[in-house]
This record gives sequence, C-alpha cells and structure tokens, in this order.
Amino acid sequence: MKAPFSKLFRVLFPLLWAVCLSPLAVMAQGKDPHAEEAVDTTWMAELPVIELTYNGARFNSNTFIEGQMVYHSTDSTRRFRCSVRRRGGTSLLFDKPNYALKFYDEAGNSLDVRFLGMRKDNNWILDGMAPDHSKMRNRVSMDLWLDFSRPPYHQAEKPNAVNGYRGKYVEVYANGQYMGLFCLMERVDRKQLKVQKFVTDEDGTSHHRGLVYKVINGKETRTPYFYWNQNQPNDASSYYDGIQCEYPDVKDGEPWSWDPLRKNIYYLAGYKGTTFYNYIGRYFDLPVFCDFMLFLDLLYAFDNVGKNYYCWFYDQSSSDQRLGITPWDLDVSWGRDETGVRVSASTELSNKTNFHKRMSEHYKGYADSLSARYAELRDSLWTEQSLLGYFDRYFDMFVRTGAFEREQNRWIDSNCKVRDLALEQEYIYGWIHDRLAYLDSVYGYVAPEAIRNISMDKSLQSSPCYDLWGRLIRPSSSRSRGIYIQGNRIVSSRQ
Repeated sequence: MKAPFSKLFRVLFPLLWAVCLSPLAVMAQGKDPHAEEAVDTTWMAELPVIELTYNGARFNSNTFIEGQMVYHSTDSTRRFRCSVRRRGGTSLLFDKPNYALKFYDEAGNSLDVRFLGMRKDNNWILDGMAPDHSKMRNRVSMDLWLDFSRPPYHQAEKPNAVNGYRGKYVEVYANGQYMGLFCLMERVDRKQLKVQKFVTDEDGTSHHRGLVYKVINGKETRTPYFYWNQNQPNDASSYYDGIQCEYPDVKDGEPWSWDPLRKNIYYLAGYKGTTFYNYIGRYFDLPVFCDFMLFLDLLYAFDNVGKNYYCWFYDQSSSDQRLGITPWDLDVSWGRDETGVRVSASTELSNKTNFHKRMSEHYKGYADSLSARYAELRDSLWTEQSLLGYFDRYFDMFVRTGAFEREQNRWIDSNCKVRDLALEQEYIYGWIHDRLAYLDSVYGYVAPEAIRNISMDKSLQSSPCYDLWGRLIRPSSSRSRGIYIQGNRIVSSRQ
C-alpha cells in the first residue's frame, strides 16, 4: 500500500496546497495584510530591491498569475509587466515563498530582461532559502561548482554555455510587505546549457538534437541513480521514473525521446570488464561526472544523489553523444539536512549512485583518478581558507548591510530556519575543517608541506632517504628517530 499512497500523495498534495494551504500561507506572510511598509533602498548598491504586486488570494504553485515588478538599483528604477507563481517542492511547506517570474512587454509578448550581469531571459527565479539557516548554502555551492568543475565536452564549441546557474542577492517586498533576503537566479534549461534545438524538415519530420532531463524524485526512481529500469517509458509522457523532460517540450507536441538516456544507462549497467573500460567514455562526460561525485562528497549533498540535477545531450545528430550532468538546488549541504538538523562532518555519503559503483568495479584506475583529482583540488580551490572565503563574502555582506538582521526580524516567528548568523558561521567553519580532515583520509590526501610518518606510508619506504643535511642514510631502516627527506617529502621516523 505504500507505493500507491505515495503516488496518490504526489498527485493530491499540489491541489491541496493550491486550494487550502497556499492562501493561508500567503495571509500569514504579512503582520498586517492591510498595512504597507516603506521600501528601504539604503543598501541597493549591494542589494537591489524588488517590489512585487499580485493578487495574494490567487497566489499558488500551479499557475502563473498577472503581476507587476519594480526593480530598484543604483542605476535606475525599472518597471515590468510580469506573471508570478510560487515554486518549489518541500519548500512549499515553509511560510517564506520562492517565486518564479516571467516577463512581458506591453503587447503581452515574452520579454527578455537582464539583471546584474547575468543572462538576458524572460524567466527568472527568486529563491527564498527558507530551509537554510545561513541563506547562502545553495549560492556558495554553485559559485564553487562554476569555479572548479571541468568544462563540459561541448564548451569549446559553445563557449557561452554555463553548466550551472548564477545568482545575485536582492531584497524583496510583495504587496507592500517586506519579504526578506532572496537570491535572484538564472534557470537551468536548454538556453543556459546551450544544447542544440531540434530541427524540422520541410516534410514536417522532426529530429532530436539537444535533450534535457530534470531529475526530480529520488525516492521513486532507479534511473537517476543510473540503475537500469526494465519499464518501457512512453515518449508521449513528460514524466518517467522520477525524471521530467525539460527540452523539447512534449506537452507542446515537440519531438521527444527517452531512448538516448536509457541507452547510456543500459551500457553502464549491462557491460563490464574491458568493454566497459574502453567505451564508457563515449557515453558519459567522465571528467564532469567525476567532479560531480567529489562535489557531492565535499558538501555531503545527499539530497542531490538521487534527484536535484539535470542530465542532457548536446547534439544527438553529432558523433559525440555523451551524457552531461548539472547540479541543482544545493541548499541541503555543508552540515545540515533538509530539516535544518546538523549532520556530522565524518558521515559517509552513502549510495553514491550506480555510476560510482560500476566505475569502481570496471574502470581501471577510477579510484586513483578520484584521489588525484581530489588532491589537485585540495591544493587549489578546496583549501580550507579558500572554502571559507566563499562563505565570508556573503557573511560580510549580510552583516554590513543589515540584511540578515532584517531577514531574521521578518521570519523569526515563522517556520523558516533563522538562526544567529555568528553561530551559524562558526558552525560552518568548524564543519568544513572537520569535513576536509575526514575526506583527506578517505582519498589519501596529505598536504605537500605536511610531515608524514614513514611507518604510515609504505609507498615511501623504498625511496632514497636523506637527513636534513642532505646525507644519504643507508640502510633507511637503521635511521634513528627524527625528521628526514624521502620521496621528495619531509617525513618523520619514530624508530
């Protein structure tokens, strides 16, 4: 009975929310729904201010409703026609909403708008970050991903492709009420990834080129874990086994197929040994997939193992038909779970996908390549100081502008996660320190400047050994207790 109930709940919950719960949550957003607050633009040099106006009684997660938006920045005040809806999954349970926005010109046509140096588009997201105590986990995680991850395989052909999403902080007022701190974000879609559009011949025949899949349900599905599923999907359906088709749009009658994804997963699950090793690189963008696995391990982003990522093909008409991957929705990370409860920094990321399992079993040198990549990152963007710096820029801005204090005052009596910022900063700093120590042991990393105990590293024992004056020690086993140079490293001996 569990599975049918789960499916029934998934169908009924959005309707229940739209009819019963959403209006109550909207009413609860304002201390006094009839009293408007003065718009404070004091800090708009760092935090632009957005004013939204819409019919609060009709605001829900199912349909866009007409509205207006005013965007205040140091350069200008811009006014837009827009439509708005509430967006999210579990985030719908929190009082503070996330917004999806679409923009239109005066004639009602789609209007592309650019904000804060990001892409020009008609479709934007205002992320309220209600489950996150720090209000920055999602943003920091994606900033880091965009900085360190290796470029997807089509980047040379499409240099403007962004394998993720950029975002900037703003403050938002809705219907005259201050709503707090938000991150104005781009979407992940065909345009962002720069995958190819489908083509239609003169005779009306359509051909698949770029395909984008969004993995949205990790509990229901096996396929996003890259397990082979014997159920045959229906190309007329936009949903299959926890995955949603994002491009092309099957609902609009555009050409669509689940077969390319299933073909790649079948190869991953069905082959082994030399065949697997020689050809798996034709099916998956291995450098990016490996970076993705290390990334999830660093963040302990267990909510992104079975869902919250995109898979895509750049061009099915080309000879290169590898599957790409893009993370999404990274707020369950850096030491807290989806309810905001602390997670130990030494917790193993379990069930690291069937991709990881199969690669470990059948791809020679996979573990060594992960360790080598981890060491490369630990010596660059993944040093402790570097990771803290990603958080520091936002902690400093939140304090300097008073934005977090305003956020805290607005939502302190709600079910949103709002905690003393200094305490959360201290917790994140400590968690990063402990997580790196844990992962260093998992991946066998030792900092170049560290002194290694020779008895703990058998790989060094066959190397020539010298004392600190450069004299060769023969035999190395006869040396006394002290510090030596061996294998181009400083080592210690406890003999």
